[in-house]
Amino acid sequence: MSKKRRSAYWIAMWTLIVTPTSPRPAAAQDQWFPSEIYFTRPQAAPREPTFALRGLWTDLLEVRGTPRERAPFDLQEPAEELRREAQGEVVLGGNVRLWRAASWRGGGMTVGLSSAVFGRFRLEASSNDLMATDWVVAMPFEARRGAWSGRFQIMHWSAHLGDELIQKAGAERADFTHNGLSLLLARDLGSVRVYGGASRLSRATLEGDDPLPADFTDRATVQFGADGVWSPWKSLLQLEAGIDYQATDRTDWTGQWSLIGGIRVQDGNRAVQLRGMLLDGPSTLGQFFWTEERAWGFELVIALSPSGLA
Repeated sequence: MSKKRRSAYWIAMWTLIVTPTSPRPAAAQDQWFPSEIYFTRPQAAPREPTFALRGLWTDLLEVRGTPRERAPFDLQEPAEELRREAQGEVVLGGNVRLWRAASWRGGGMTVGLSSAVFGRFRLEASSNDLMATDWVVAMPFEARRGAWSGRFQIMHWSAHLGDELIQKAGAERADFTHNGLSLLLARDLGSVRVYGGASRLSRATLEGDDPLPADFTDRATVQFGADGVWSPWKSLLQLEAGIDYQATDRTDWTGQWSLIGGIRVQDGNRAVQLRGMLLDGPSTLGQFFWTEERAWGFELVIALSPSGLA
């Protein structure tokens, strides 16, 4: 073998050794305002940021004479009319993924901001009185690896009583403010996702507030649930359902159940969800956290971007 042929032979062998058999994808870089969504919000959880209109029939004000969170207050309506009162709730909010901090095979991690205001109104009152508002702000860190996903977030939640309820009924505001950390882990099982997690409150102003008992604590919450989306037809129409369970030490671990089921019509980045809903347990309103509420109704969720559904 000539010297030139030997050189060509060794060059070819070296190329076979050091060159991979399949091309390696370039390492993904971090990105501002990413399109990837690694964790979608629990669909049945009643205090997740979104954009929605809700109509409810509730017995929340039936116990106005013996509330546990505050001194008794009175309303002009007879008690029998308050056993099933029509109320409306407006939810204005959403979740924005600001930065994709990392990316790997089968997932990655994003950092975002989410916020929402939940306003509950008495539809049968002549002036549609505002009952209460809840303000939720969070910084979520969302991640996924294959079928596993999770969300860790720094959160703030404050609740405020409506002026009409204070002026007309003499209701007293509860000092409800939360700051803390929460973690949810989820697993995809085909079209269904199951999830679970907990929250730890670092600051809760309810502790030590009258008329709550001296041993009252407000430091932890657990949450479990499942949701899913199905496409039985070859069209834009989808079916969805979900169940969410939450319990906290401030209500002596009494469970709060939320169930949803309905349809979703999605076309590209835009979607509309029309769902029936059922709430049972301590009220979702922070100002009535200790009042048992059973409510049923419907909600209309409107999304103009993928993050609106997630």
